[in-house]
Amino acid sequence: MSEIHFHVVGSAGNTSDITLSSGVLSANTATEIPATWVGDSVHVNTTLDAEFSASPLEGVAGVTGFTFTDATTGCTPPYTYEWDFDNDGAVDSTAASPTHIYANAGTYT
Repeated sequence: MSEIHFHVVGSAGNTSDITLSSGVLSANTATEIPATWVGDSVHVNTTLDAEFSASPLEGVAGVTGFTFTDATTGCTPPYTYEWDFDNDGAVDSTAASPTHIYANAGTYT
């Protein structure tokens, strides 16, 4: 049994066909082992529309929890999320629709 992993990067609205060959190499003998594929290509739709809303829009620093609601569409779910609320480079949440309390007053974008 073999697994094929691939990553496609493209501009919004573009699609790509990826052709998979029907054989793999054995790690032990470096000879071809026949494999059967369900299909001979994979169609990838690269259009993704990441959209979120926040509620409430105003609150009290250190008290109010702001909830970000996911409205992402396109491509094929499930999606993965990495939220960095304090801009320190560390992931603060991987939830689709997280809630965060900002410690300091300010405007956040």
